[in-house]
Amino acid sequence: MGPSAIPAILFRKGASLRDTRVSSVFLNNKAEDLLGFTQEEMQSDPHFLTWLMHPEDRQDFLAGDERLAEAQSEAIFDHRFKHRSGSYRWIRTIMKRVDDDDGAFREIVGCGLDITDLKEAEEQLASILSTDPCTLLPEDDTI
Repeated sequence: MGPSAIPAILFRKGASLRDTRVSSVFLNNKAEDLLGFTQEEMQSDPHFLTWLMHPEDRQDFLAGDERLAEAQSEAIFDHRFKHRSGSYRWIRTIMKRVDDDDGAFREIVGCGLDITDLKEAEEQLASILSTDPCTLLPEDDTI
């Protein structure tokens, strides 16, 4: 199975961990499927993915790089990216720090999964539970 057959965005980031640009040395075609922009568009500008990110999510994204810079091996977070259509897609990103044999940073590898449907279902459930006083969920698993 090649990278294009995997139903997630796969990427490799070789820039400095303290660099705020979201540049990739590798990006598979699922990024185009999920966001509507070509790989060439996304990789042409090192800030391209940063400006696609929802403004409220940028700080958390940069904090993920900071956690990796502090020698933590993995960072996981959810954030929104703007699709070419103008809508936002929720992406769960899992980034792993890869060090060389001497323990120095070499690159980040990661994947991004589209969790938009999950986030929308969570919002609908929260809305129902907050607006319908008759909605009570049992405390056990009888549903």
